[in-house]
Amino acid sequence: MAFAKEGACLIVSGRRDEAGAKLVTELRELGAEAEYIRADVRIEEDVHNLVDQTIKRFGRIDVAVNSAGTEGKPGPLIDQTVESYTTTFDTNVLVPFSGLSMNSKS
Repeated sequence: MAFAKEGACLIVSGRRDEAGAKLVTELRELGAEAEYIRADVRIEEDVHNLVDQTIKRFGRIDVAVNSAGTEGKPGPLIDQTVESYTTTFDTNVLVPFSGLSMNSKS
């Protein structure tokens, strides 16, 4: 919201289309130029598409904020599945560790 109030052009991204569209509406009501692009930061192709579409729309990226994170399946470790653990690890450790270099394929 702070970026919108300062007149920034914004891309909102995530896996929840309805929430993303709602946020874009709120940002536009503040006078910002904003778009939603569906992406899962755990999927490299999605990240490349996100970067490509952002550059296509606005010409450059000045700031990127990754606030993706998950607490996984609450409960004892013994109750965790490999899938739940992998999703949590990929989202919370691998994505930030990789730095999402934001290098576009194009």
